[in-house]
Amino acid sequence: MKPGSLTIDAARDHDSLYWLFLVTFPGYFIYHFAVTIGVLPAFLAGYSTPICFISLPLLLGVHMRVALNRSADEPVVIERALFAFLAFYACVTVWELSTRNMLNSAEAHPTVIAQFITLFFLALYTPLHQRQTTLLLVLIAAMTGMVINNALNGGFISAALESYGVQNSLITYQGYAFAYWVTLVTLVALLADRPKLRALTYLLAFVALFLNGARSEFAAALVAFIALEFLQARSKWRLVQGFLIAIGIFVVVFLVFQDELQDYRVITIFTEYEEDLSVLDRKKMLEDGLATILQHPWTGRMGSYLGGEYIHSYLSAWVDLGALGFIAFLLLQSLPVFHLWTQRRSIRHDPTLQQLFLFTVSTLLLSFAAKPFTQYLLPITLGLCARHMRLAHLAAASKRTAA
Repeated sequence: MKPGSLTIDAARDHDSLYWLFLVTFPGYFIYHFAVTIGVLPAFLAGYSTPICFISLPLLLGVHMRVALNRSADEPVVIERALFAFLAFYACVTVWELSTRNMLNSAEAHPTVIAQFITLFFLALYTPLHQRQTTLLLVLIAAMTGMVINNALNGGFISAALESYGVQNSLITYQGYAFAYWVTLVTLVALLADRPKLRALTYLLAFVALFLNGARSEFAAALVAFIALEFLQARSKWRLVQGFLIAIGIFVVVFLVFQDELQDYRVITIFTEYEEDLSVLDRKKMLEDGLATILQHPWTGRMGSYLGGEYIHSYLSAWVDLGALGFIAFLLLQSLPVFHLWTQRRSIRHDPTLQQLFLFTVSTLLLSFAAKPFTQYLLPITLGLCARHMRLAHLAAASKRTAA
C-alpha cells in the first residue's frame, strides 16, 4: 500500500484531490485578488459556494469507493460523530426555517452544512506528499505578495465597503486569512526536516497576517507555531533564544516604522482597545447572544440575529442549536485533542500529525475567542484527524501482518 493511502482504490485519486485542494484554497485566494484588482469579473460570485457544489459529488464518489473497500475494523468514529452533529444541525435548521420567520442570518446554514461535508472529505482524502512542497512554497510567497498589494492599494477596504452592499462578491481580510492559513499549515507540515525554510515560511506568514489585519489568525498562528516548535525542539533553550531574538527584531522594526504601522489592526488592538470598533461590536454581540441563551437555554434561537452579528465564539452553537447542540459541538471539538494526546510521542516525526496539531490548536483558539461554531477550520481539522486515525490503524495492521 502506498504511504498516505487510505485504500489502494483511493490512491488513484491522489493527484486529482491535490489539485482540488489547490482550487479550493489558494484558488479561492487568487480568484478574489484577481477580482479586487480588476483582472477578472466576479463570474463565480463568492467562489466558495459554486466550488463546493462542484466538488461535493466528486468527493462523495471517492468516499463511496473507499467505504465499500475498507475493512470492517477501520476507525470511523470521527465520521459518525460529525455526521450525527450535522444531522442534528440540519434538523434544527429545517424546523426553524419552516416554523417561523427568521432574520437573514438563518439562510446561510444549509450552505454551511454542505461546506462542512465537502471540506471534511477533502481533508480526509487529500494526501500530504513532499513533492507538493515547492509549489506550495511558491504559492505562499505569491499570496504574501498579494496581501502586500492589497494592504498598500486599499483592496481590503474595498472588500469591507462592498460587504455592506448587495453583491458582496469580494471577500474581506477574514476570507483571505482562512485560505492563507490552510495553505500555510499544509506547507509547514511538509517542512518538518527543513528548519531554515520553515523559519522563512514563518516570516512570510507573519508579514502576511499582520498586513492582512487578521488579528485572530495572527495570534492563533503565533501560539500554534510556538507550540509546534517547542514540541519539535531538541534544545528548548535555543528555542527560547530564537523567540527572544524574534521579539527584539519586531520591537526594533516597530520603533523604526511606528508612524507607518500604528494604524494596522494587529497594533490597534493594544493601543486603542477600548475604542476599537470591532471589539465594541463583538461585546454587543456577546451581550445579545447571552441574553438569547438565558431566554431559550434548551432550544436556542436560530436566526435571532442579523447576518454576521453572532457571538464570535463556541457559544454561538448554544444560541443556534440549544444546549444539546452546544454539548455536541464541544464533544466534537474534543475528538482531535484526544487523538493528539494518544499520539503525542509521534508528533516530532509525523508530518500529518503536525498538520493536525496546527489545525487543532488554531481551531480551538479561534473557537474560544473569535469565530462561530460554523467556522470552516473545524471540518478540515476533523477530516485530518479521521485520516490520521485510519493511517495509524493501517500501519498497526501492517505490522501485525508482517509479524
